[in-house]
Amino acid sequence: MKRLLIASMCMVGVLCGIEQAPQLTPKLEKLVLEEIDNQSDGFFKIYQVGKMEEYVIFPNSKLSSEVELTAKKLTVYPISGGGLQSIFIERGYDASGSCKASKGPYLISYWYGYPTQQTANRVYENFCMHEKKHPKIGLRIYKDGSASLYAIEGLDPVVNH
Repeated sequence: MKRLLIASMCMVGVLCGIEQAPQLTPKLEKLVLEEIDNQSDGFFKIYQVGKMEEYVIFPNSKLSSEVELTAKKLTVYPISGGGLQSIFIERGYDASGSCKASKGPYLISYWYGYPTQQTANRVYENFCMHEKKHPKIGLRIYKDGSASLYAIEGLDPVVNH
């Protein structure tokens, strides 16, 4: 009886070990907005639900931010500058497309105006993730208020063939 009990406990341990084995595909667990390059004439602030950090992005400047993008949206909103809109960034999860072995792709979206913008009005970026690196992105705000995301470290854009 003892042997049966020990054998079953070992089997449970083996099965649990198999379930806890690392995944072959890395997950986008942590994504950091590393910098904001504001090329416009307006001032912006960063807001994320549940976060107390407040950053002011001055006109024609680059801010090092280190803001982690969680499951909640991040808002970069104008506090001055005529005609500028809020920019919303949301980290995504698995995306369609292909990357080199074990690298994703993962989805990041951004949009303008309102936090509940229709999906058709959002811009989607697919990125491939480097293994064992913390992914960092940047946001560039152009003079006209439009924006784009760019990879800083640990991510490459998905190349469409």
